[in-house]
Amino acid sequence: MLAAAAFVVVPRIVFSIRREAYVRARVGSRDLAVMVNAMVVQHSAGGNLARVLASMANILTERQRLDGEIKALTAEPRFSALIIQFMPVALLVLTRNSPMGVALFET
Repeated sequence: MLAAAAFVVVPRIVFSIRREAYVRARVGSRDLAVMVNAMVVQHSAGGNLARVLASMANILTERQRLDGEIKALTAEPRFSALIIQFMPVALLVLTRNSPMGVALFET
């Protein structure tokens, strides 16, 4: 998705077709917005575009790796929270037909 959007946005920036207005209207991804802003700044200030793009690629790769690591580290607490949310409902359904459940619901 990011690559497809980059193929549309990057040529427009390189050819200077109303960069800022086009970028604000077109970019939906935060990663792509960061990359496009870096390219706009580099285009106006000058410098080595290859170094800017390589640096942005490293940063975006590292962000994706960290996002995956965070999801992996928080998977167990998220699952526990899901179980805790549904546990009262499950206990009510299971105890409904037991003698204790009948005593709780009918008194």
